[in-house]
Amino acid sequence: MARELRMNPQRLAESAGAAQGLTPTPLAQRIENLYLRRFKKPQPDSIIPLRQMLHDARVRERDEARELRRRKHQAKIDHAEAARVSMLTLRRLYGGLGSTDDAFMD
Repeated sequence: MARELRMNPQRLAESAGAAQGLTPTPLAQRIENLYLRRFKKPQPDSIIPLRQMLHDARVRERDEARELRRRKHQAKIDHAEAARVSMLTLRRLYGGLGSTDDAFMD
């Protein structure tokens, strides 16, 4: 819950020691009260451990990097294919001129 409230762990420890009024509330209860006030529900729908969240983020980043590499590779292939098609078109238009032909000079 504290993670969803974007609480800083270091500041949590400091604020736990600070008394609010005459009787300080326990830290867990304080977090629950803040969560209820902000999200209008007593607890999160699903609780995901931090380790799992980090793992999921790494997997997502890895998959995005793979997709980016795949798209770049496909763009290179598409560009090379377009260049090949353009060359074939020119050869068809100008009758298969070689490098020794001077047809363009006329």
